[in-house]
Amino acid sequence: MNEFEIIKTYFRPLAKNFPGALSLLDDAALLDI
Repeated sequence: MNEFEIIKTYFRPLAKNFPGALSLLDDAALLDI
């Protein structure tokens, strides 16, 4: 399992309720400061 499969399988579902995570599709995040 490569890093993208691990992110898709394990981490993306955890981030789905956090819009600032951008679905973990990019190396970025939105912060509300």
